[in-house]
Amino acid sequence: MANAIRTLADRPSAPAEPKLALRDLVVTRRTAWGETVTATDRLTFDVAAGEFVCLLGPSGCGKTSLLNVLAGLVEPTSGQALLDGRPITGPGPDRAVLFQEPALFPWLSVRGNVELGMDLIGVPLSERRAVAQRWLANVHLEGWADAQPHELSAGMRQRVALARARRRPRRRIGRRAVRRPRRAGTRTTATRGAAGVGGISEPEDVLVRHPQRP
Repeated sequence: MANAIRTLADRPSAPAEPKLALRDLVVTRRTAWGETVTATDRLTFDVAAGEFVCLLGPSGCGKTSLLNVLAGLVEPTSGQALLDGRPITGPGPDRAVLFQEPALFPWLSVRGNVELGMDLIGVPLSERRAVAQRWLANVHLEGWADAQPHELSAGMRQRVALARARRRPRRRIGRRAVRRPRRAGTRTTATRGAAGVGGISEPEDVLVRHPQRP
């Protein structure tokens, strides 16, 4: 009897449901001359809560098509893309897209760009101002809150876009790696900075990038 009880106690628990899941995902598109191109073919994988996943592949292998499906911008040809077990049917406030280009609104200040999403869903001014300032501090841009995007360097604009995407715990999808830094020191600094921001909250990340040449 004791052995039976021990066996039941040691039985592993059921695996947690993934936050993001693809099931036999197929995405096709038609070219201007009528040819059908298969971007992804029966793709299946899971992203667990708080997990950071990197999709590595050359140009034209389907990375962007996959991210567009996860963002809800494109419907799959067949198969499923699931968020918390439910099919993704369109964009939503539970996901954020960090584009390869910063995609900041030039007529808004740095703070205004970070606050915009919260403003659109009705977050009170005092709350969104505090959240925006917190995330600008996290990316070391608290002193640039009132600046316009054109006053920032390219790297600083990317950090504003990161703060906008990280303004609240969420799943970040459609995050594309920017051009590889030329200096090893720059690459190390960027990596440490991203890791520091990531430690504050734990959304799920899907990052895509091209393979680096030696």
